[in-house]
Amino acid sequence: FALFALYLTFRRVKVAEQGHITDRYTKAIEQLGALTAAGKPNVEVRLGAIYALERIAKDSPRDHWTIMEVLTAYVRQNAPAPAQAPTEEENIQAVPKGPATEIQAILTVLGRRQRGRKREREGQRLDLSESDLRGANFYEAHVEGAIFRHAHLEEARFVAAHVEWANFVGAHVEEAFFDGVHVER
Repeated sequence: FALFALYLTFRRVKVAEQGHITDRYTKAIEQLGALTAAGKPNVEVRLGAIYALERIAKDSPRDHWTIMEVLTAYVRQNAPAPAQAPTEEENIQAVPKGPATEIQAILTVLGRRQRGRKREREGQRLDLSESDLRGANFYEAHVEGAIFRHAHLEEARFVAAHVEWANFVGAHVEEAFFDGVHVER
């Protein structure tokens, strides 16, 4: 009887824990799209949401990959690659100093995510294809297997980054900086 009561208590705690994680996840997702009273992105609230999602991903391995997919989708949706390649003159004038604050925060979170062979075997890859990541900072980022297909990475900085198995097909890497990068395959 004592073992059965212990088992029921354990199950109740697990269900309550999952409910708490679900509530935190739902609130963070709502905050990811936060706007100010003027209808502009509320960067501070969005940053809080990004870091809350990072924490949930660390606390709940079961939700880790879903959160990575949400964050990469946010990048693709909110930093899409230009519809057509700019001319050289337009490119010189239009290249931003870096991505928006929340986009860079997401790239930082993605670069320090938990990784493991199990995820690699499942074929789960960060999809940042067709994103505008000009001037992004990938310092010590672990983006192994990431998909940068047709992404704009002009002037991006990859310093001590891990890009093994990454897909850069059609990516724009003009004037990107690669130093101490781990590259295989």
